[in-house]
This record gives sequence, C-alpha cells and structure tokens, in this order.
Amino acid sequence: MKITEELHHAEDEASHIIVRGEKVIRADRYLLVFFLILLTVLSSAFAGDGSWGLIITLLLQTATLLVALRTSDAGRKSQMVAGVVSLLTVAGVTIALLTGNERIAHLAYASSMVALVAVTPMAIIRRLLSHPTVNITTITGAANIYLLFGLFWASVYTAIGAVTHVGTQTPAQAFFISSTGRTPIGSDFIYYSYVTLATVGYGDLTSASQLGRMVSITEALVGQLYLVIVVSVLVANVGHIRRAKEKLSAEDDTASDDSAAD
Repeated sequence: MKITEELHHAEDEASHIIVRGEKVIRADRYLLVFFLILLTVLSSAFAGDGSWGLIITLLLQTATLLVALRTSDAGRKSQMVAGVVSLLTVAGVTIALLTGNERIAHLAYASSMVALVAVTPMAIIRRLLSHPTVNITTITGAANIYLLFGLFWASVYTAIGAVTHVGTQTPAQAFFISSTGRTPIGSDFIYYSYVTLATVGYGDLTSASQLGRMVSITEALVGQLYLVIVVSVLVANVGHIRRAKEKLSAEDDTASDDSAAD
C-alpha cells in the first residue's frame, strides 16, 4: 500500500516537472536567436570596412546578445547591465570614429563584445539546465552557444589587430596574412573565426603573429570538443525524461532483492 502511494506521488511529481518544463521551453525563443546570429554573420559581409560598417556590425551584435539574454531569462539586473554596456559601447565607438580615433573605436568594440559574448553562453547554459527533457529547443540553444563561440573569437582577433596595427594599417591588415594577395578587411575576422571554429582550413588567411596563431588553435580545439562532448550527448538524449516513477521502481526492486537475499 505504501509503495503504491509513493508511485502515485512520483507520477504526480513527474507530471508537474513535465508541465513546468513545457512552460519553460515555450518561453524560450532560441530559434529567433539562431537566425539573428546568422543575420549578424551574413550582414557583416555587406557592412563594409568603414566607420558605418563597424557601427552596423556593433548594433546587430549587441541586439542579438540582448535578445539571447532576454530569452534565457538572465535576470533583470544582468539584462540592465548588458543594455548599459551596449549603449555606452555604441556611444563610445561612434564618438571615437567621429574624432578619428579608429584604434580606440576598434578596441572599445572588441573588448565590449568579448565581455558580452562571454557572458551570454553562460546564461543560455543555465537556462538549458532547467529543461527537464532534451528536445529541439535544447538543441537549438546549444547550437546558439556554438555560433556565439565564433563571434567571441572574432572579437578577440579584432582586439589583437587593434592593439598591434601601426600607422595607416587597419586591424585586419595588422592581424592577417593573405595568401591570395587580397587586402584583408574587417569582416574577415568573422569569416576567419568560423572557418577556424569549423576546422575547415581554407588557408587563404592566416594570423601574422604567434599570439594570433595560438588563439586560433585554442578556438579550433574548443569548437571540436564542444561538438564531440556537449552536442553529441544532447542529441543522443533527445526525448529523455528522468521519471521519478522509474527511480522509485528501481529502488523497490533493489529492496526486494535485498530482502530475498536475507
């Protein structure tokens, strides 16, 4: 009788977890974040290498990250801080470009993006851990983290280029060596980052510095380990629900075996 009551209680608890999980998943909009990241990546190719191109890229990236934090329920304070950082960055980059301080503009852009893109995956991970079952929303959230890796490392490369460029060089010209003879432009940071993350290795662009090469290797390793360990485990467990009923049944079977042994 007691075991039956415990099983009914476990069923009620499992149903409550599933219902709560469905509400959490319905509130997530990771598919929207996914398309915003793709829009940011694709639009960078058309934004150009001038001042307006940098501002447009910055606006798209900050908007994408703020939406990602919002859908991950990062907390009002965290979202407010991210919003303030975004506004200050846009204002600072715009003023720096208008006054001709391109090095400061690129450094401000890169450093703020590194900070925001580093925090956003943590918020997504915390949100995904609240999912009681692995489904398409969970997989999409994990894919967003992978795409955000590309934006993160692109910002790191931009920062390295901004620090090392001299004279009339742009950050891209300072960071890259082109095997095709084409002059590197700002959007090449995003291109190079995702090529490295996916370990495609076209070879048309390589880092000119030892620091850049070591960072590139780190990105490639992180990207492959994430796919092999995290994404593969999630895909293998799609639809898996941890049921309290099954746990109690297993405990009951163990208790019965122990009683029989005695």
